[in-house]
Amino acid sequence: MKASTITWIVIGIVVVLAGFFAGRLDLIETVPDSPLIGSTAPDLELPFLESDGTAPLYDGAAEVTVISFWASWCEPCKAEHPDLVRAAESLGPDGVRFVAVDSQDPERSAIAFLDEYGRSDHQEVVADEDNRASIEFGIWGLPETFFLDADGVVVGKVSGGVDFVTLVDLVGQVREGVEIGETSTGDVFQGG
Repeated sequence: MKASTITWIVIGIVVVLAGFFAGRLDLIETVPDSPLIGSTAPDLELPFLESDGTAPLYDGAAEVTVISFWASWCEPCKAEHPDLVRAAESLGPDGVRFVAVDSQDPERSAIAFLDEYGRSDHQEVVADEDNRASIEFGIWGLPETFFLDADGVVVGKVSGGVDFVTLVDLVGQVREGVEIGETSTGDVFQGG
């Protein structure tokens, strides 16, 4: 066999292997679909981050419940948090419940995050101390936001940061009875 033929065979093998491994790496970065869409949300109660007591993730009182999973070390969480606070201020008095679930975070880091990026009187901030909620909701990375209808059925999920306009739009769709499904807005972070 000629050297040029061997060279082309080696190049071909390298290209095929590179394509295979690139495809496999893409699977690792893809957030898996949530098996919760269309199902009742897990029945969980978590402790408040900054006060005594606990809060259920779904309480049956709201027309729409927005549950956001976040952490202080998560860069997209830093970008989205002010929009979540703004949405809670805007929609909270109108029958929308916002629950912010701090995940994989030391308490003092989470409180410092809230000091810097804001709080709302219409947002309940709870701590997922043992990762029970993250496991039950199948959290792959942060941030991830779930939308529940009035019956506690998970009708939507956003992986990655979500902005104010998107939040208002998705809440409106849930109010109209639309199962919004899943959306990815960008990167999710794993581990702090």
